[in-house]
Amino acid sequence: MKKQLVETVVVHPDPGEKEPTLIVNRGAAAMGTDLVNIYDTPSYRDWDPSSWVFFSFVMFFAMIIADGGYGLILLVISLFLKVRFRKAKAAIRRFINMCLILSMGIMVFGIASGAFFGLSENNRFFGWLVSRRLFDGNEIGLMMNVSIIIGLLHVSISLLLKCFRIVKVFKNYISPFSQLAWIVVIWTYYIWCAYYKLSGETYYALSGNFLYFFTGALAVVFLTSAGTFQPLKLIAGGVGGLYSMVQFFSDVLSYLRLFALGLAGSLLAQTFNGLALDVWKSGIAGMVFAVIIFLLGHTVNLALCIMSGVIHGLRLNFLEWYRWSFDGDGKAFKPFRLLIQEMN
Repeated sequence: MKKQLVETVVVHPDPGEKEPTLIVNRGAAAMGTDLVNIYDTPSYRDWDPSSWVFFSFVMFFAMIIADGGYGLILLVISLFLKVRFRKAKAAIRRFINMCLILSMGIMVFGIASGAFFGLSENNRFFGWLVSRRLFDGNEIGLMMNVSIIIGLLHVSISLLLKCFRIVKVFKNYISPFSQLAWIVVIWTYYIWCAYYKLSGETYYALSGNFLYFFTGALAVVFLTSAGTFQPLKLIAGGVGGLYSMVQFFSDVLSYLRLFALGLAGSLLAQTFNGLALDVWKSGIAGMVFAVIIFLLGHTVNLALCIMSGVIHGLRLNFLEWYRWSFDGDGKAFKPFRLLIQEMN
């Protein structure tokens, strides 16, 4: 075997030049990479958001569709596609595997919340399943609080990731304190509002402590947002940092769409069930039309739920979550290769 000499030349990027980004993942993270590329390519200095985006999307998608019956239908379709396209390209197989995971997530959340084709506990076929729910997915107060808490957790994770990135990439040890302070601000405000439902004496006894945490965290935001202690930059950066409070609360409240869309799908399913039941009572012809109404109504509702799950499940990742930790605007890596054009 002949010895070969290989010469390597290191070329540093020019100032302002975009370094290409290469993301290589396997398993669930690879499915997340497919989702990430729908919106934007991470910049060279970004962290890889693939795993976070994938698992968040599965949770959001399940909460928005929120019906065990719909999840069962999607599971059957996904299993059929997996068998039918078992020799397809890797991207298609990843998509089918993602559909399998999404359908199982929908089933778990739907059964846990007692939602199965919008049927009630009195249904002779699936009533026993509905009656064994762990919680009521249509309970407004509970699900609103669950949605807000999920939003707080999601945004907090984004802020923590930004802390690590600022320290690791930019070697800035001041600005991360503002990200940590924002976590204290949003959680303190939520708990403060939640305690408002307690008795007057308990609320007033605790409100003072919450006020100290809230104002103290805002002071940290003001002092550290600029990333420097130079007076003019500190003041300008502090004012700009405090202005972000409006955006924080807007983003957290945006997670209420998880409950709102799930409730809308549930009510629409119940409406179609009621229409079908009313028509069923009007004789043989009514029974035929009742079946048509039931099948067509749930088909339309399932299609709308899937659209909502995809659009809003990705939106919460790409807008509300990316905003606090992701730069984007990267350039996908394309390896050098010989391009041959065939001439006719």
